[in-house]
Amino acid sequence: MNRAIPIACRRLTCMLPGILLAPLAQAAPPDVLGITPGMPAAAAYEVVKAQDVGHRVKVGQFRIPELLGDKPAVYALTTDTRDPANVFYVNLTLPPDAQRVWQVYHQVGPLHITKDQALASLVNKYGAKYRSRLPFTTVGTFRWIFDEQGNLSDMPFSQEGTCQQTANPINPLGTPIAGGPADGLQQSAQPDVQMRTVPHVYDPAAFPQCQHLVWVDAQIQGNDLTWTITVTVSDFDLEHRSAITLMNFFNDLAGKKRSQDVNQAEHTQVPKL
Repeated sequence: MNRAIPIACRRLTCMLPGILLAPLAQAAPPDVLGITPGMPAAAAYEVVKAQDVGHRVKVGQFRIPELLGDKPAVYALTTDTRDPANVFYVNLTLPPDAQRVWQVYHQVGPLHITKDQALASLVNKYGAKYRSRLPFTTVGTFRWIFDEQGNLSDMPFSQEGTCQQTANPINPLGTPIAGGPADGLQQSAQPDVQMRTVPHVYDPAAFPQCQHLVWVDAQIQGNDLTWTITVTVSDFDLEHRSAITLMNFFNDLAGKKRSQDVNQAEHTQVPKL
């Protein structure tokens, strides 16, 4: 997907520091600041670290003692320095699969630019074939759908509505994992002996046409010469696959506990009646 950069967009680089302006030279998963869905957690950590003015990273952590013992799992990364005009975070898949980026979020603004400049920055980054069905006045919403290899999808609108149902994370731990790192060490809200089931909408066999998609959702909001740009790039199917592996781990524990309980019950003498 080679995309020529118009002169106006090259000039825009100095106006939108660090946001969404590097063109895609070839088919590759869409990125934000160089972070793509599927990127290993360690590589994403280094990118986030480079974006922080003090070169520090804040991490969100989960405790999964049944799987990791005393070592917490990192589920999200963000810059340690909080800048309300430049919010950037990364969400990671959970063990036992290798941890990878499944979502990256970036919001910048308010910026002193025109509406056309804001949209041009997104078009230059992700292409002109965006999906938007609302008039762009003070708010513009835009979507691009790619596959995991970086090819732009030609999915019809009717199918997009169906696949939108799958565009949410599975939460096998019962604790929020979207939205970037939360303060403190998060703890599972579900017991390890509880059987976990995959909701029908997230079953890979239920909607095969919705598998291996990368969703790019963007919003431009403001008026006149003041605009904020927000971009979220998500591979929900990658997150689902990882979550199902973790659910299978817990279900195996629950199954073994059930077997132990049944065995104990079978060897318990019934009192005289």
